[in-house]
Amino acid sequence: MRALLQLFLRNGGFFIFAVLELVCFYLIVNFNPDQEKIYAHTATLVGGNMNKRWRNMIDYYHLPDRLREVSAENDSLKTILLRMRTVQVPYRDTFFTVSYDTLRKKMYRPDFEFIAAQVIGNNIGGSSNWITLNRGKSDGITENSGVVTRNGLVGIVRFADNNFSMVMSLLHRQTKISASLKNRGFFGSLVWDGNDPGVMTLNDIPKHVPIQPGDTVITSGYSLLFPRDYPIGAIESYDTPSGSNFYSIRVRLSQNMADVRDVYVVKNIFYTQIDSLQRRAKDEQ
Repeated sequence: MRALLQLFLRNGGFFIFAVLELVCFYLIVNFNPDQEKIYAHTATLVGGNMNKRWRNMIDYYHLPDRLREVSAENDSLKTILLRMRTVQVPYRDTFFTVSYDTLRKKMYRPDFEFIAAQVIGNNIGGSSNWITLNRGKSDGITENSGVVTRNGLVGIVRFADNNFSMVMSLLHRQTKISASLKNRGFFGSLVWDGNDPGVMTLNDIPKHVPIQPGDTVITSGYSLLFPRDYPIGAIESYDTPSGSNFYSIRVRLSQNMADVRDVYVVKNIFYTQIDSLQRRAKDEQ
């Protein structure tokens, strides 16, 4: 304590000067609009650069994990490409999936267009959850389009303006996905019961179908929103309700809905035409 007092006595003039300078700086910034703007601009610039450097340091620290993720994704993509007879047609930050029959040497019409987007809003706490994307109609987004990540499904675009779109999350009481069991050939409806945000329920699978925990659940391809065989999750458990001929299957989602950042909007290029035909067929019934 004595040493601190001696230090203050020896350098008291400097400390008082520094305090007065800070007070003057505060008064100048807060009571002069021009100086306030200059300070705000400088603080934003300096703060942004500092945040950028800090972000770079954090990214560098996590670089090994990112490399492992990229390597795993590349392996998965290579496997998918070996199984698909498609041609990828790039256009800006989108790409088209074009079916190609290697036996008949014939290229079919493109089915889906994938548009990259980022999540800027997400909630999982309620029974009717929504996700906000930073893309809209000016980017080619249309309503009634599926939304996916590299890991699985995310939801369905329900509203879109020029710059943003609202996605009805998988964790929404009105969401219903046509899903099937891989290599089984049976499909049903995937819904959320409002409880665990990592688990959905698959209904309408007949109880004579042999299933077991760990079986893969994928999109059926019977919906206009998602391509066939896209991953959804895996069976966690199942039971057969009393008096029912169908399973009630708990499916653990492959995509963590609390950690959705980079997504793809799946736009069915022929959605309007197919939907119109289906409506006409229903009207004839």
